[in-house]
Amino acid sequence: MANACKHVVLFTLIVSLALIACSPVETETPAEPHTPEAIIEKLRISYVNRDLSSYLDCFESDFVFYTAPGWPYPNPDTCWYLDEESTLTADLFDNAFMIELELEATETNPWHDDPTALGMTCPFVLKVYLDQISGYRATGEAVFRFVEYDTDKWRIDLWADYSQILGSRESTTWTFIKTAF
Repeated sequence: MANACKHVVLFTLIVSLALIACSPVETETPAEPHTPEAIIEKLRISYVNRDLSSYLDCFESDFVFYTAPGWPYPNPDTCWYLDEESTLTADLFDNAFMIELELEATETNPWHDDPTALGMTCPFVLKVYLDQISGYRATGEAVFRFVEYDTDKWRIDLWADYSQILGSRESTTWTFIKTAF
């Protein structure tokens, strides 16, 4: 009798486990955060992982990038738009050996000439390696403007590069790094 009870318990346990394993599991995918702070983190992770699709999802369609002050190379244009940003970043992601990026989200403030937009000044250190040893390094601040495209969902529509060239051989601007590849 004791053996029969053990077999019934074991059979019940096996059937229960099989039913659990074969049952459809309801998983809830959390909504992707779209706060300005979350967008900065998404941009940072996308850069490090070289995920172009995720990177481009951070920007509005009318996005503009303002180059580092005094930017003369390859032409003296002071800005470019999303199409060029996409092309330059795809080339960078495809050709860099490795990318490291420290990008700190800071407090947001109303944008100076548009109270519906938010601004954030983020200190950064960007290192892009050409191989295991050599590469480029940019440090400074990136100024971002965020616009709300849906309730409590934000994207970047303006990015200004305020890199600080520190005098070392590999020190440059984020603008230069974007165009170097």
